[in-house]
Amino acid sequence: MTTPSEISVPYGYCHCGCGNLAPLAKKNSRLRSHVKGEPIRFIPAHINRKTPIIEVAQPFKIDGIYCRLIPLTKGLWTIVDAADYEWLMQWKWYAHYSQNTRCYYVQRMERCLDGKQHTVHMHRMILGLDHNDPSNSDHRNRCGIDNRRKNLRSADDNENAQNVGLRQDNISGVKGITWHKDSKTWLVRVQCNKIRKHVGYFKEFEKARVALIEATKALHGEFANFS
Repeated sequence: MTTPSEISVPYGYCHCGCGNLAPLAKKNSRLRSHVKGEPIRFIPAHINRKTPIIEVAQPFKIDGIYCRLIPLTKGLWTIVDAADYEWLMQWKWYAHYSQNTRCYYVQRMERCLDGKQHTVHMHRMILGLDHNDPSNSDHRNRCGIDNRRKNLRSADDNENAQNVGLRQDNISGVKGITWHKDSKTWLVRVQCNKIRKHVGYFKEFEKARVALIEATKALHGEFANFS
């Protein structure tokens, strides 16, 4: 398994391999995935000097499948199936933080025939979805830099919305269960297609949890998520 200390270009240095420190970003840039005060990936004009380096490293297993690591910007790595490693290493990938989902995703920029640039997401590319395809996609474990095929699946907008984490103000620890102050009971609601379905009020938390699981599985199937 390749470790961060074994990578050819350490974090903070220009990724073209020139051996010089990369400058710090002066401002945030969503297009270039720059974060103010953090090193950018390439010294200006060095981005086309060198293609990504294919590391000679022993694949490691996750859930019985051989995997490899691909370096990203911000000192991060993405996990991919070993069978996809060399194919994906044709391009330079960067880590982009999404404020909506509060996690990182793996992206690159590609220029179209009309001269315009568009964003290519690694997980959509692995699933065979290009930027013109309206289909949605989903990471099963909600980790946007875990791009193993086993962790990826196609999803519509409603299915994708089910696989989100807990709200920051949730006190029950279970998505869909909230404390109802007036009745002093646990309120259970399940959301589907942006509409909340009322399940009921429960004095015991365990009964509320069981009711939530049954209702969520009935509505969302394999996309049911409770945390």
